[in-house]
Amino acid sequence: MEPSAAPSWQPFIIDSVNCDPNKAAPLQVLRWEDADEYSLRSWDFQTGEYKKEYNIDYFDGHVNAVAMWERADGNNYAIGSFGGNLSWFSKKKRINIGSLVYDTPNAGTVIGNDYYYARSPGKDEKNCGIYFVEDIAGEPRFETTSNLCISKSVYKGSVLDFVAANEDDGDRYGTSSTYVDDNEAEGLYLFGLGEQHEVLIVKIEDKFPVAYAVVDSVIDWRSKEDDDEPSDDSGYGAGYSFIGPTEQRFFFTSNQGFGMFELQTPISVPDDCWNTGTNTDDHKECKDAPAATLTWMGASAVTNYNDGLSCPVTTVFGADSASVSDLF
Repeated sequence: MEPSAAPSWQPFIIDSVNCDPNKAAPLQVLRWEDADEYSLRSWDFQTGEYKKEYNIDYFDGHVNAVAMWERADGNNYAIGSFGGNLSWFSKKKRINIGSLVYDTPNAGTVIGNDYYYARSPGKDEKNCGIYFVEDIAGEPRFETTSNLCISKSVYKGSVLDFVAANEDDGDRYGTSSTYVDDNEAEGLYLFGLGEQHEVLIVKIEDKFPVAYAVVDSVIDWRSKEDDDEPSDDSGYGAGYSFIGPTEQRFFFTSNQGFGMFELQTPISVPDDCWNTGTNTDDHKECKDAPAATLTWMGASAVTNYNDGLSCPVTTVFGADSASVSDLF
């Protein structure tokens, strides 16, 4: 039998992002040095500097909760909230696909074909839910019910961005790693950092965020001198996930310019550490779990009004997960 023909992919509704698998440049949408307009900038992991890719000069409102969607043909497209409207965007334009629950969400990520977002979860219990939009590149369905509320007492401040962890991605990328050690063989999760680098882990089942846990972390400052280690609180407004040959890897940058940090996995979460439901009276931080580790990977600039996204697949890290330390 003759092999079937390769799919003939049609142009998407917006220009794709130029993603080079030989690079691992994190991207941020931000108001650089508090400029009036937002820009897309790439972060250089060798120098810690940001390079402007383009200005978003066609929109003058709030832009945040940005993420990257990868089509099955390997092309990548940027998506995010523009004034509470979920929009595909590029250097030239944006295309709205529908209204979000929040006018100003600031944490966003994509899992498969679904977009997840929230507004400062942990800041208060009025805007504590995490929502999703299903089938963003087809016929989007905007879920307006959240069955989970993040308590304002489980970590300092709020989580300002998410990254997605997929333990069930072996068929697509050939990885088979465990990112959350919770006695389940497979799972989908969101990771975020509180202002004292507490780690938020949100469990996804049947599309819905159904439970969350919060564990402490310690920072491995590697080569930094003790008197150069910041001790203040910081928001972590930009998160990135990269898929290498064997595993996903997860990074966050500090809004205060403390640097870029890698969240080491797996993270251990005992069964009794999961919080569920919208009544947060008995929600708590997990004190029984081992602390997670954040590894300082390099310098970063002070940023504000910012959010992170990244091209997902890279060959830069190589098969040896320790080798990335030599690159930062």
